[in-house]
Amino acid sequence: MSETVAKQKIDLTNLFLILAFALSFFSTPFIAFTAFASIFFIIDLIRKKKTAKLLINDGLFFILFVALILSSVFAVFDKWLSLGSAVLFGLYWLAYFMIRNTADDKLIANVMKAVSCMLIIVCATAIAHFFINKDIVLNLFNETVIFKARSHKNTLASFMVYPALFGNFLAIHLTAMMVYFIYNFRKLKPVWIVIFALAFIIGILTIVLTQARGGLIILFVAALVVFFFLPGKVKAFLLIPVVIASVVSALFMPAKWVQTIKDPLNEANIRARFSMIVAGMDLYEEKGNPAVGIGIMGFREWWGDWPKKVKYSIYEDLNYIHNVYFSFFLETGIIGLLTFIVWIGYLIWILARDAVKKRNWKSISGFALVSGFVINSLVDNLIYVVMLGFLLFLYWGIFASEIDDRALLKS
Repeated sequence: MSETVAKQKIDLTNLFLILAFALSFFSTPFIAFTAFASIFFIIDLIRKKKTAKLLINDGLFFILFVALILSSVFAVFDKWLSLGSAVLFGLYWLAYFMIRNTADDKLIANVMKAVSCMLIIVCATAIAHFFINKDIVLNLFNETVIFKARSHKNTLASFMVYPALFGNFLAIHLTAMMVYFIYNFRKLKPVWIVIFALAFIIGILTIVLTQARGGLIILFVAALVVFFFLPGKVKAFLLIPVVIASVVSALFMPAKWVQTIKDPLNEANIRARFSMIVAGMDLYEEKGNPAVGIGIMGFREWWGDWPKKVKYSIYEDLNYIHNVYFSFFLETGIIGLLTFIVWIGYLIWILARDAVKKRNWKSISGFALVSGFVINSLVDNLIYVVMLGFLLFLYWGIFASEIDDRALLKS
């Protein structure tokens, strides 16, 4: 951007952001440190009287989020629930706004290093548990972390009750780290080359072992986008790890994946997702408002009654519709859905245009991640999970930190 707060060296904001990414596996400290960083960022903006100018730079995002919030607050389902959820989406935008106007090369390098170290520790522990093969429950940072044995729903390695959450978490981090590593390879010291390479390899293996299909969708689409922008020699070199990863994936492919490939419509988890969409359509006929929907998270509130799950023959522990686009239409109506589509479209446009024109690694990484998110959103709903929502918006803010929106709009 033409003028960023990054140049003003907001040390406390940067410190809390690095801590947030370093502990991002644990939702409580991740969200807490992100909140602390936002507070110091706002204080500095007010003190230096930069608020109005920076809001103009990100004005479209701000306007779209206001529209989304209003469409939710005026919904007919549960105004308090809608208001609380809308505030959460507003905090997503604040996180994006903060890091976009804070990120510099030094902060990004420290974030990537912290993430690589964190991934090695987390993934190595998950893989080690694969061989231990018994339930382990730990209490860390006031939250329970559950290691489930392999016999639990055929899960091979899981750090959480929901392996898919861990897989999506890994995919988001690995996409960012992959592009950073490729485009900054020559600037890295040998020790960090080894750490980044190890983190990526062990991260890929862990996604396979957690059976997180949604995470692999993100990573696969992102890798295709990145592959398109790479020079020919680099593409040829990267074919080696791709072949190795494919062989490893085939060797460890769980029964759940085999069932998905052979007969996807009869795989229990996929069938449950279709049934939830049917339930959402019934709810829309009963209480839906075409303009503003039933309110953000309204489906989850309505769905909490177990007899409803039995009615639709869903016995999986699913609490929200796994399709972002239908969810926004159901819960925020046409206003919210169009707001979301315009916002995502605008983000894709500024990142893709900058990636094509400048071959900037940040724009390429951002375009890759948002592309993976758009495809993943057909079968999942990442921004309804607070931990993943904040992680996505923080990375999008980093990747858009050097883009001058006004220059793009004029061209």
